[in-house]
Amino acid sequence: MMSGNFSGSFSSLKVHDWPERDRTLWQNARTKGGFLDDAGLAADWRPATLVTAEYHYGTFLWWLRERGSLDTNATPEARATVDILRRFAEEYSRGHAVSSVAAVVRIIADMVRVTAPTADVQWIYETSRRLKRKAIPVKPLSHRMCPTTDLVRIAEALMERGVALLEDDPARGALLFRDGLMILTETCLPLRRKNCAGLRLGHTLFRDEDCFRVALPADAMKNGQPFEGWYPVWLTSKLDLYIETLRPNLLGCVTDEGWLWLGRRGEPLQGATISSRLREVLRQTLGVPLSLHAFRHSATTDIAIHAPAEIGIARSVLGHASPLSARFYDLSSNMEASARHQKMMSDMIRENAGQTEQ
Repeated sequence: MMSGNFSGSFSSLKVHDWPERDRTLWQNARTKGGFLDDAGLAADWRPATLVTAEYHYGTFLWWLRERGSLDTNATPEARATVDILRRFAEEYSRGHAVSSVAAVVRIIADMVRVTAPTADVQWIYETSRRLKRKAIPVKPLSHRMCPTTDLVRIAEALMERGVALLEDDPARGALLFRDGLMILTETCLPLRRKNCAGLRLGHTLFRDEDCFRVALPADAMKNGQPFEGWYPVWLTSKLDLYIETLRPNLLGCVTDEGWLWLGRRGEPLQGATISSRLREVLRQTLGVPLSLHAFRHSATTDIAIHAPAEIGIARSVLGHASPLSARFYDLSSNMEASARHQKMMSDMIRENAGQTEQ
């Protein structure tokens, strides 16, 4: 029996926290098969599709657990009843666009189909289509932003998938890890797309004692003033792994000019390419086509919501020439602003992780 009304933000169970039966069925669905064995129905799914499926099905399982109705012995097919999915869709829609709800319901249908091939899932797909038809296209920026905790979760999932692929497909694994790392770096220090593409080892990106520092000259900045920013210490090991181990897989035989973000053939990525790539990855994984510029709005929104007294740091974090208001004109240097912004982010992530573990 379903428990009382759920209230609060949603999270997602990682695969290792799923009930054992779900993990086994999902592993079977992803099995490549052999000479005499059939492949699983999800064996040919792209890595980004696998990440999306695991994230959103994990959201469904997390919601069931929070309601006290996660039967660890039930099959995915048994969980996806009309009553349960109706309640899930109603509660998930309170904080998400209708199109996002439709996308999650469709993924639940996909997961049931590949883990229980004989199940009737057409009604779930039709439910998703009905929801999608109700969605009204919107332009406001608020519908193209995501909480920092969601961005960090999906970025880490992409990077974990990338590392898992390194042995079988080094280039593909490196690309997936790169995508996740680009999301993390832009979440921590949201640069304009030209500046993001302009990150270059030893020129605009430096490895200090325990963290990485971005130093952009005045002529590279829209406001005509030099900019310095710092990535948090917890990001250092991830940047080290990418630069020292994964980036060479992309570089190949191309002469290394130090550009941080590389494409499949070792070419430096342009700002428009990075923005469109992240937009597509986040559309697939979170249902939100978040551009590079929207990361900057998301950062300001997070500060305003979670640390309104610190709103003045947004000027330095974003590299703006003028303050948001005269009241905050002399509030902080770039370094202090970066440190305070990162502390706020870390507090948000820890708080969300604590809620998930409860």
